[in-house]
Amino acid sequence: EIHKTQKSVVYMTILDAKNRQRDRYFNYTKKIVSKNETKSLIKFYKPTNIKNTALLSSADKIKDKTTQWLYLPAFKSVKRLSTEEKNKSFVGSDFSISDIAGRLVSKDSHRFIKEDAKYYYIESVPKDSQDPYAKLIVVVHKKIFVPIKIDFYDRKNKLFKTLSNQKVKKIKGMYLVTKSIMNNHETKGQTTITSSDIRVGISVSNADVGLRGLQQ
Repeated sequence: EIHKTQKSVVYMTILDAKNRQRDRYFNYTKKIVSKNETKSLIKFYKPTNIKNTALLSSADKIKDKTTQWLYLPAFKSVKRLSTEEKNKSFVGSDFSISDIAGRLVSKDSHRFIKEDAKYYYIESVPKDSQDPYAKLIVVVHKKIFVPIKIDFYDRKNKLFKTLSNQKVKKIKGMYLVTKSIMNNHETKGQTTITSSDIRVGISVSNADVGLRGLQQ
């Protein structure tokens, strides 16, 4: 079952190669606004230096692209992000800004590699030659159809990052990832994202996941 709306509280912890830790807290809101468009809004509430910083993402199946806007409270300005900016680190984490929005399935060409008793193995190659990744190797859990692991390869075909979805919870008939770890093999950094207070099928207006919601 797919619910059109979702809200959660997210705790992000960032470790660098020397094990120094930084914490981030944000509220996450997502809504399927039409059969072709899904919008999500991330709004930080802790620590103070990034409080009210917000990221709005709109994934459009027809246009085959994801548009993203960043709100910086210090400047009270909304910035539409270029492709180059989307590939930068998201608030100093090991996720890029575009990783956080998730990938449209149509952005890549997919090839079935193999399967075993529990998983399907799929190779996804970006159609866009400007994409920061040369390929993704995705391991999908057969029973629940959730990616358990994704290896990201850079343009030199070197293993760059690995995403491990460590905890999955069934909420009102829907499987949702509640804990993810992104390991950056280049910087030796690690970012963990943990979701709590997850609510689905709740009231979310289009304005809540629009430019107004971004600046509120």
